Amino acid sequence: GGYFASAFQDAGVSAGELKDAGFSPPDLKYAGFSGKELKDAGYSAKELKDAGYSAKELKDAGFSADQLKDAGYIDIHQKIAI
Repeated sequence: GGYFASAFQDAGVSAGELKDAGFSPPDLKYAGFSGKELKDAGYSAKELKDAGYSAKELKDAGFSADQLKDAGYIDIHQKIAI
C-alpha cells in the first residue's frame, strides 16, 4: 500500500484523493505524507496516532490538546509545548 501511495504522491495526487481511494493512514505515512496533509484529508487524531504519528507531529498539524488527549496521548502538556 505505502509504495503505491508514494507513487501517487509523486504524481501530485493528494492525501484526500488517496483516502477516498481506500488508502489507510499507515500507507500514507509510509509514503511520506505529513500529519497536516492527513488531517486536511479528514483523518482523526486517533487514526494518525494509530498510524505512528507523534503527539508533536499532530500538534504541528493543528490538532488541539483536547483532540490529542482524546486520541490517547497522555500527559501531552509535559511532553510537548502546547
